[in-house]
Amino acid sequence: MELFIDESGDLRNYENDDQSSRYFALSGLICEKPEKIAKIVENHLFGEDELKFTNATPEIKERVLKAIGKRRQECIIRTVIIDKNSIIKDHNFRKNPDAFYFWVTKQLFSMLTPYIKDSITIYFDKRYFNLKREQLNNTVKNVISSISPTIEHKIIHEDSKKELCLSAIDMICGAIRNEYVYGNDKYSGLLKNNNIKTIKYFKIKR
Repeated sequence: MELFIDESGDLRNYENDDQSSRYFALSGLICEKPEKIAKIVENHLFGEDELKFTNATPEIKERVLKAIGKRRQECIIRTVIIDKNSIIKDHNFRKNPDAFYFWVTKQLFSMLTPYIKDSITIYFDKRYFNLKREQLNNTVKNVISSISPTIEHKIIHEDSKKELCLSAIDMICGAIRNEYVYGNDKYSGLLKNNNIKTIKYFKIKR
């Protein structure tokens, strides 16, 4: 089984940084047949090395997301979307972005583990993750162990130019975060026919 993970947004303090994004999203994609998702991306490269939600044209976004959305029986998509304006304040994460990222990752894996059997190969885009690679590996290892210590896992940091499903989850995660940034589901709505679930953390009571 293969799991592809990508993020959209940043971990910086939204209140004190004009360049920081208010919303942070972390998405996971589990595919029974990842080669079919990769083929969707390949068919829409049109000479480009990879697809990124932030750089893709509106037409490409719609075509790719609509094609992924049709694969209802083959994919599981889970996303954690964070309003940093309230969450970082509530959880004292302002001075500890690593702790914040660990917490978000744990929420995502809590949604994904029911679909993971005995083993899983986890792919990350080696160029774009906020945490350093060793920190990220340790975070994932600790999260999986805390949820289900019997799951065997392998972590691969790959270039999304080589692993096209990383481009797919980039498009998915960007589309879902875009819904909250701009207040419409123009792109995320194309995934609604899929096995998709989003957990929103905008205010948590202790």
